[in-house]
Amino acid sequence: MLQIRVTANTLNKRNKIPTQLPDPGSISGTVTKGFTFEGIEVTDVRSDLGKWYRDRDGQYYWGGGVEVIGVLPDPVTPSSNDVTIQKAGRMITTPELVQRFGKPDEDGSDYLVKIELPYPMRLAWDTKSSVKSITCHKLVAEDLKKVFADILKDYGLPKIQELGIDLYGGCFNFRKMRGGDDYSRHSWGAAIDLDPERNQLKETSATARFARPEYRKMIAAFYRHNFVSLGWEKNYDWMHFEVRAK
Repeated sequence: MLQIRVTANTLNKRNKIPTQLPDPGSISGTVTKGFTFEGIEVTDVRSDLGKWYRDRDGQYYWGGGVEVIGVLPDPVTPSSNDVTIQKAGRMITTPELVQRFGKPDEDGSDYLVKIELPYPMRLAWDTKSSVKSITCHKLVAEDLKKVFADILKDYGLPKIQELGIDLYGGCFNFRKMRGGDDYSRHSWGAAIDLDPERNQLKETSATARFARPEYRKMIAAFYRHNFVSLGWEKNYDWMHFEVRAK
């Protein structure tokens, strides 16, 4: 992964690499001189327009308007971890969730409880605001409290904040899965998202922040207490942790 800085006064950000210019249909925004981002050089697409770089969000930048200013540590895959984490092998199914937790509903009043957190968490969508408690399913509440207690013990608050482990992306949210008809595990309050901006749905270990070795102890804490990481199991949506299948 590269650290890249924009050198052009203004540079178009694109949702695809154009075959020729001008190509206004591929422009998704602009960035200005001094803007930095993490990305990789695109090597699997040929272009007569020179080098192109792709950022973590899948946006493309022309190489003539940027410079590489650093190389970040190589991302690791689950097979090269420093902390032993045994994969669950499968994710919990909706029938299993219904059997264990009942059917979800819009307000969740029959099954949701509030738990106090051992450290404050910043709202990922408003980092100037923080919370000291979150709402989750009553049957995962004790395990979730143990997860956060272990994370605090393993990292300490300053490191938690430095790594962005305290960026809370949500727990209970009654909705269907993105791109599907099945209920999201968030509908039960049996899943939690952390640092969603840097661990997006389609990101793999090539770019997701939680795939880095310094987050291994955090992932291990979830596994110790009956949760699994979708990133660890499936190598996408690294923000997402959900209750484990029995």
